[in-house]
Amino acid sequence: MDIKRRVLGAEGTRSACSAADEIVRGRVRLFGGPPRPLLLVPPPPLEHWTRYDTAAALRMLGLPDIKFLWEPARFGWVFPLGRAYRLTGAPLYAAAFWEYAETFWEANPPCRGPNWESAQEVALRLMALAWAGAVFAEAPASTPARMARLRRSLAEHAVRIPPTLAYARAQNNNHLLSEAAGLLTAAVLLPEHPQARRWRRLGMRWWRWGLSRQVAPDGEYVQHSTNYHRLMLQLALWVQALFPEANAVPQWDALGRATRWLLRLCDPDSGGVPNLGPNDGAYIFPLSGQPFADYRPVLQAAASAFLGEQPFPAGPWDEMAVWFPASRRDSRSPAALQTGILAAPDGGARAFLRAARFTSRPGHADQLHLDLWSGGRNLLLDAGTYLYNAPPPWDNALAQAAVHNTVTVDGRDQMTRAGRFLYLDWAQGVLTGRERAADGSWERLRARHDGYRRLGIEHERIVTAHTGGVWVVEDLLSGESAPARAFRLHWLMPDSQWMVEESGPGWMLRLPEAGLRLRLSVQPSRAPVRLTLARAGELLYGQGAVPPWRGWFSPTYGVQVPALSLAVHLRAAPPVRFVTRLQVVFPAG
Repeated sequence: MDIKRRVLGAEGTRSACSAADEIVRGRVRLFGGPPRPLLLVPPPPLEHWTRYDTAAALRMLGLPDIKFLWEPARFGWVFPLGRAYRLTGAPLYAAAFWEYAETFWEANPPCRGPNWESAQEVALRLMALAWAGAVFAEAPASTPARMARLRRSLAEHAVRIPPTLAYARAQNNNHLLSEAAGLLTAAVLLPEHPQARRWRRLGMRWWRWGLSRQVAPDGEYVQHSTNYHRLMLQLALWVQALFPEANAVPQWDALGRATRWLLRLCDPDSGGVPNLGPNDGAYIFPLSGQPFADYRPVLQAAASAFLGEQPFPAGPWDEMAVWFPASRRDSRSPAALQTGILAAPDGGARAFLRAARFTSRPGHADQLHLDLWSGGRNLLLDAGTYLYNAPPPWDNALAQAAVHNTVTVDGRDQMTRAGRFLYLDWAQGVLTGRERAADGSWERLRARHDGYRRLGIEHERIVTAHTGGVWVVEDLLSGESAPARAFRLHWLMPDSQWMVEESGPGWMLRLPEAGLRLRLSVQPSRAPVRLTLARAGELLYGQGAVPPWRGWFSPTYGVQVPALSLAVHLRAAPPVRFVTRLQVVFPAG
């Protein structure tokens, strides 16, 4: 496997070694974010994981969330070390792996402490350890005693998974697939273990069961999240490479549909995708030097494996496909699937209009959210997640409709929030039409959702892409005999210099650095209307209170950067019509 010659070249090799050297020095980039100390030793006393006081441990370490303990213990840092070792043969990378692994084993005895609490975390660590054992097997530091200790650790991890499989089945999400993949890994690598046959049977059963039920007919993953969608495809690549018989025809077809769905959302210039749904920063097999937000490595590998295609031209994103080579097999996945993607007639810009028919628990209230991309730039943003478990206001606050690029009514969410991760009374969306001008000068997408049916309001959004970088978004709020309501249209954009101008009955917002202009108008025009612009929880323009979660963008877990949050507020009886005219400027300026 000559990755250096085939994919990376000299510059890519230097970059890979630089990333590994950082880990050798004890620094790790959690969730693709900035470097932090590699923490593998949780605070004592290490009770059984069912009795361990995790909250006290987090307070002692000054961490906002359990995921900051779990993420280093996933052993995702072994992959940069393994890449550098394969590229250079330098013994220090293998030696660093063994030193960190031994530190972890000493500080985290089986089933004691927080790093044994979640069977999914255990399964992901099991797979990382298995990969490291294979990659470093011939290194001088990989003594027979150390290899025997690693095999014993794999067995200890596998034994932990079955007791809580019922919870994973109840979740019916990436937990179940991760744990099934972990059991299959142990069964393949430890065939002489007394429980190997049981691990194989459980892993096969729940991998097939989960995958066949977690991918919708249109290809969307059950968790309504691009990040979890990528995680699922990476698990599938691992299972396909290690235990291909686990993917029978139903699973193979599901993986083909899932690959096409995510491919449709991927910006070909940057590899970015809409920050759709929950984003916990997972990237379980980072076998590429591309940034966390670049989905091309996984999609190139998945398309090669499950579709027999290469959607992107050759480039550094090909490395993962080298680590997970495709097997020959026909795919019955359709060539195109229905998604809310709209491209400008003359190229250069693409939009994603969210209209989901939920059959499983939605993670975010994001119906009719609109993402806009141009030249590799994300111009209309999905705020992301930031943190799941921090104290208010950051306890999953970015899941609500108010931070998405959509309309809210009376300050209410589109669905009833019943907990940090639970919505009831699901809003259902549907794409209702696609039109194109006879001369090709514009193309239009229509969608609606019923999330405000309890208020007697229906929201329809019409997005029209014109030549010349012009996009027009019409939001129509209708309701027979409905009383006056407070309507709010929101747009989230990259942090930038800005200028607001009153323009007739509406406003013009100019973002010269981002290369974007917005002109906004409202009907009925005589109704009281106001505009506010906020950044990082502070008001920049207009009047009114600004909540602390407004005006932020979270590109990955635990990271937030300022963004511009524009809102138009109107109180009127329906029908109400918002019109947003966007001009994408090439180049930015």
